[in-house]
Amino acid sequence: VPGSTTWMYSELAGIVADPLSVSQSQIVRAKEGNVYENVVGVSMVREGTMASGEFIDVMRGSDDLHSRIQTEVFRKLVVTANGGSKVPLTDAGVQELVAIVEVEIRRSIANDFIVESIETENAGQTVVIPGFEITADLVSSLPANQRAQRQAPDIRFQAVLAGAIHKVIIRGNLSV
Repeated sequence: VPGSTTWMYSELAGIVADPLSVSQSQIVRAKEGNVYENVVGVSMVREGTMASGEFIDVMRGSDDLHSRIQTEVFRKLVVTANGGSKVPLTDAGVQELVAIVEVEIRRSIANDFIVESIETENAGQTVVIPGFEITADLVSSLPANQRAQRQAPDIRFQAVLAGAIHKVIIRGNLSV
């Protein structure tokens, strides 16, 4: 499922790990490349990034979310028109489209791509806030030419990525 898994640590079935030296591995990874190597007896991908440096799961998850939102909004417009109706250029009509965006964001939450909520502190108190927000301007704020072209107001969202754990630091003290 796009966005639900990290490529770091992934084993590739039927692929033999490259016998790289530590230096060779570091050189490739310093250039945003990936290596498939044996680390303490486990053949695995390191780092799981694209040439841009972005993690593969983030790119796949964002591409998937974009595609699903586009597809489902288009489906809504087509199915409604072919059902003898329309999505009206009203605030209620825009909210029908906002609801589709929310469904797809919630699907990304279920896939561990986006976080549902974030715990933060405010004046010493733990506060839970949503991990995403969707907004759309009111239809009445649209310029006349945009309304004449039957273009809905922009629907915008912000969401926090769930990410993945790739590194762990554990500090401990032992004493007698």
